[in-house]
Amino acid sequence: ISLGIILNNKLIFQATNGDNAAWDLYRLDAPVTPIPLKLSEFTVALKNKDAILQWKTLQEFNTSNFIIERSFDGIHFKQVGIVQAAGSSTIIQSYHFSDKDIINTPNAFVYYRLLIADNDGKKAYSKIVVLKLKIAWNVRMLNNPVKDELNIIFSEIKEGGTILIIDIYG
Repeated sequence: ISLGIILNNKLIFQATNGDNAAWDLYRLDAPVTPIPLKLSEFTVALKNKDAILQWKTLQEFNTSNFIIERSFDGIHFKQVGIVQAAGSSTIIQSYHFSDKDIINTPNAFVYYRLLIADNDGKKAYSKIVVLKLKIAWNVRMLNNPVKDELNIIFSEIKEGGTILIIDIYG
């Protein structure tokens, strides 16, 4: 079976009925409501300093755009970009988005999802993909146990951060 087209709310497609002939043309005589989008893959990878998001669709129907959302806790997402969709297509479409300088975040994990928007206002979320960042910094604490003064040595830190020091009493 080959992917078909929708014409006057009917599905027209090619298939073989096993008679050793080439492809036959068929029409499905029932109302057809196409699935708006089939997402085949959605990945994220680190390239240099950027998060590179890539995704493919197997088919699209009336799709407007992809809103890229990012989170640092996997719960609270914010929009970081938008990519226009092909609209309607029965062939594989490839998309990408770069989240610039994500390596400079102090977080170890970055979560992404797509908010898929249709031209008729309908929206749906993709699965969530996770980028694990390698945080390459070291902390050494000198003069332990501490009497009056604590010395801490940091190395490989690209930006400022926060240190919370708590004694045994909280």
